[in-house]
Amino acid sequence: MNLIVLVTIVQLIGSVCCFILYPFIADDFLAKFINSLSINSNKFNVNLINNSVPGEQCNRECHSNDTKICHFKFTLEFYQILGGACNSCLKSNHSDCFNQQCIVGDGIERTFMSINRQLPGPDIQVCKNDIVIVDIDNEMEGTATTIHWHGLLQYDTPYSDGVPFITQCPVAFATKFRYIFYAGNKGTHLYHSHAGQHKSNGIYGALIVREEVKKDAEKLFDYDLPDFYILCSDWMHINAEEFFPGLPSKISLFDSILINGHGRYLNKTTQARINTPITIYTVERHKRYLFRLINAASNVCPFQLQIEKHNITIIATDGSDIEPISVDTLFVTSGERFDFIVNTQNSIEDYFIRVRALPPCNDTVEDFAVLRYSMDEANQVKIDFLNREVPKTFELFETQKTFNYPGQDGSSSQFPVGKSRKIIESIANAKPDEVFYFFMATPKIDNNVLFSKGNHMKYMVTSDELNNNNIGTINNISLKLPNFPLMLYRKSINESTFCDNSSLKNCIHNSSLCECIHRVKVKLNSVIEFNLIDIEDNSKHPFHLHGHKFYVIDTGYFNDTKADVVEVVKKRRGNLMPILKDTVTIPNGGFVKIKFKADNPGFWLAHCHFDYHFAIGMGFILQVGEMNEMKEPPEGLSGDCNNFMPESIEI
Repeated sequence: MNLIVLVTIVQLIGSVCCFILYPFIADDFLAKFINSLSINSNKFNVNLINNSVPGEQCNRECHSNDTKICHFKFTLEFYQILGGACNSCLKSNHSDCFNQQCIVGDGIERTFMSINRQLPGPDIQVCKNDIVIVDIDNEMEGTATTIHWHGLLQYDTPYSDGVPFITQCPVAFATKFRYIFYAGNKGTHLYHSHAGQHKSNGIYGALIVREEVKKDAEKLFDYDLPDFYILCSDWMHINAEEFFPGLPSKISLFDSILINGHGRYLNKTTQARINTPITIYTVERHKRYLFRLINAASNVCPFQLQIEKHNITIIATDGSDIEPISVDTLFVTSGERFDFIVNTQNSIEDYFIRVRALPPCNDTVEDFAVLRYSMDEANQVKIDFLNREVPKTFELFETQKTFNYPGQDGSSSQFPVGKSRKIIESIANAKPDEVFYFFMATPKIDNNVLFSKGNHMKYMVTSDELNNNNIGTINNISLKLPNFPLMLYRKSINESTFCDNSSLKNCIHNSSLCECIHRVKVKLNSVIEFNLIDIEDNSKHPFHLHGHKFYVIDTGYFNDTKADVVEVVKKRRGNLMPILKDTVTIPNGGFVKIKFKADNPGFWLAHCHFDYHFAIGMGFILQVGEMNEMKEPPEGLSGDCNNFMPESIEI
């Protein structure tokens, strides 16, 4: 008999805690606690750690009557690409590249931020409704950081969302922090640091939540293998902080693309690539394989994915199912994820998987993995060297049908991204309770203003031209984060803490640009429509909303003035079967209309997922509900940001 248990997880985060109302299928140890409860008590202490298993054991076939508490341990430290562990990896002995703790990257030495001395960090693969515990031990000297679980909605666990000064204190050097949440929504997700440029420097990894496999007649694929994810990231040869606010003589674009932490740097002068190992996916003929594409990039450039002589069938995005569609080219921006199927009908040989950067990046920035047809078990290695040369940058794969291309150049693209297999009519097709219009921009600031005495507004350098310094704004407001975690101090917050377009603060003299804690407040359980608009920028903005998923109702382009845009957007009909996402691209010279139910009380970040744009203020804080409708921290906690390592929960 399946018993639904209400589990209250208490998470003490120095001054932080979280309560989780958790639907739970009882297994042996939980059943014992259930039976021990008296009619006079609804609480019972449970030691989380004693009843957990190492996180790696949670990578398993999922069943509805099998839930686990999955305990992962992350040590964050500075580490080396091609350091001592690699010995003669790229010089005389290629086998050294596979030494324990050898990190090769794209073949160029550098220091990076690591999790457990890995790049990317360890993958987290669990089943839906598992409890996930992740211990963070920050051993990166001189830093403070957090981890955001991108794609997980954190219902009832807002303190585990991992946003500094909104949901928690940042984790300081030499301190520890324990994230506790449940894997409540299935699909392909990712985790990454939400502090500074730490994601660019290596703090990211795959986060996959599976559910029970469907019956054979309903399955769209034969294999969903743990290693068949394509985790793409941009990669620089120096720390990303070197480009913030920036160097006038060098634009903040990346040097390489990595696939699962591996790449081959292309020397632009010699046109030679460094012979590093690359990722290989070994398959059998006449099978259908599920692949999971994750864009963990920090930069503004979209990525283009193609598989040589193969079509792909896209079946999901951001963890939500869509009607299957077959294409040969898929575009993905930072924070987006796609699930697709590869049908292995070709002859037995190696085929390149190609990931290429789009403008404003140089199209010579690309990386390759290999789809290897093989029946020889001895050759079924994940990473290897190849005898075959990768294609030259001008040797393009055939492109006939593309998907998710956010451009205006006549491509045969579907954008927005397809149609949902099912929708919630009361949200997707409902009349919204509130409608908002957000204009995204990175206006230039005159040097005389930007560098005036007392001005410390965040900015970035985009070229060596005079007065070419930009700030990030939404509705002319540049977001300034608070200096305390909003969720922990909300009882001492009043309306003067925040700003919006009716209560502007810290505005530039003789300008409409302001910098303050930009908050947008909505009622709990209301249906909200956001119209995200970019008519002034040359960049495409990947927009990510924390704590919620949204329906992509409509998207398009226009040549209208700012004054006319609102009326243009109002007249659009939109998609009757809109897809459900948490990250979507706002095309330059265009808009995206999204709709969602604000059913997750708390303070949630909404922002451009290009790290530098967020760093210069392109975001706002969404307040869902009143303060008394949000989850309460436990009594007696101070505001000190200390170690957070609770061992028990309350049931």
